[in-house]
Amino acid sequence: MGEEKRQDHSPGVRFRYIAVGNEVKPSDTTLARLVHPALTNVHEAIAFHGLKDQIKVSTAVDTTLIGVNFPPSQGAFNGNVRSYIDPIIGFLVDIKAPLLLNIYTYFSYASNLRDISLAYATFTSPGIVVQDVANGYQNLFDAMLDVVYSALEKAGGASLEIVVSETGWPSGGGFGATLDNALGEKESGMKMGY
Repeated sequence: MGEEKRQDHSPGVRFRYIAVGNEVKPSDTTLARLVHPALTNVHEAIAFHGLKDQIKVSTAVDTTLIGVNFPPSQGAFNGNVRSYIDPIIGFLVDIKAPLLLNIYTYFSYASNLRDISLAYATFTSPGIVVQDVANGYQNLFDAMLDVVYSALEKAGGASLEIVVSETGWPSGGGFGATLDNALGEKESGMKMGY
């Protein structure tokens, strides 16, 4: 029997990002202090193999790092997370990699039913709900994304792109958590294309 040729991945697979950590909380000092050095090490390994322009290294954060979230143009990180997020932002700017972001409109909706309508949170609003200077927002997702872009600008990351790494809506277990809302269906049953 001849020696088998090892194939690491299908020829059609193209790796674009490697996430180092997922929603690491700055308050978890054991893990948080390892994220920046791990990003550096993984990036150096990728660069060593000549792949730094093909595969970007980043970390996935969630919106709990945001301190000011309204209006979107005033978005800012919590002061107590800046010592964690600022070096990561600087690193991503230096290597020209995006920030990975997990956005769940459901959690914002469920925690603020008074100010956030279901239609706004589920992409079914018929018109602009929030006007912020020149930007009008018809859905919460876009507003939340712009909040993080504003926070990045204030933290020295104006050049960073954001890649949404997770999103979704629960189909059960909470107020407004239904299969129809999770699928993005209107009362007519027509699927929303997002």
